Amino acid sequence: MKVLVFEFMVGGGVADQHPLNEELQTFLEQGHAMLTAVCKDLLLLGHEVLALADIRAYASLPKEVVRVSVESEQELDPTLWGAAGLADYILLIAPETDGCLEHYAELLSSFSEKIMSPNIGFINLTANKWKCHNWFSDRDVPCPDSILLSEDHAANDVPADFFPCVAKPVDGAGSEDVLLVASSDELANISKPMLLQRFVPGVPASVSVIIESLEKIHFLEPGQQIFDAEPFGVHLRTEFPLAPPLRERALKLARLVVEASPDTIGYFGIDMILADDPDNDVLIEINPRLTTSYCYLREWAQENLAEKFPLLDS
Repeated sequence: MKVLVFEFMVGGGVADQHPLNEELQTFLEQGHAMLTAVCKDLLLLGHEVLALADIRAYASLPKEVVRVSVESEQELDPTLWGAAGLADYILLIAPETDGCLEHYAELLSSFSEKIMSPNIGFINLTANKWKCHNWFSDRDVPCPDSILLSEDHAANDVPADFFPCVAKPVDGAGSEDVLLVASSDELANISKPMLLQRFVPGVPASVSVIIESLEKIHFLEPGQQIFDAEPFGVHLRTEFPLAPPLRERALKLARLVVEASPDTIGYFGIDMILADDPDNDVLIEINPRLTTSYCYLREWAQENLAEKFPLLDS
């Protein structure tokens, strides 16, 4: 089978912005890691792999990958469209920031039968953290108390007992622009809209899920997220395994999330806090795409996770 893997950072999404600033360089390195890992696993399964590649980003891809060159950001959409027509299957990896992942899922909507990533409905729901919170809390999945701070709301509208809280962009990715806020005074100058979530102390954990079909759901090994600062910052790595009691709690919450989710297929990550009190474990957010945890999982498990991708064995 011919599989097109599109990873936004390597695939031309920042082609006009070189030399990259420190933040974009970090995201590019993470993108390289994910793309390289997935391509290696697909090649080992005997598939032909195509990947869009910014002409400055060739070096770390396996030599067997067929590179589809992208020289500028303006070329990206038509080049991706053309490559999609050549592929049997398509894997999309892009950040949720500013609707990026949604844009590419919609761009390729006419190829939906080929896409082995989460569908556009699942992306639309989970990429918006406020929608995601409402959907899952309405279905009895435990979530932290949350407030949408919009242009219509002043910072002093937030109750004093809501602090400390976590402020994050409604459509952000990773820990970009995520802040721990101690009081309403600290909210005065932040951009809006922002999602405010009551801070829950505990272990930041994640569970990656691959839905191969509605009858075949793979819950991968839960891990602890390690950041460069406390209680969060830039994601450095995911460590495995969790201690047995935490592992079971993480899997229990992940199963609740999947049971409450709209139908989809593909790889996605579930971020959660395993609280000091097990009764307070909460879902934080869902990343409707392959995440950097893929890289750490495959190394720890010594397993080709691409074997679990949907469609490829049909």
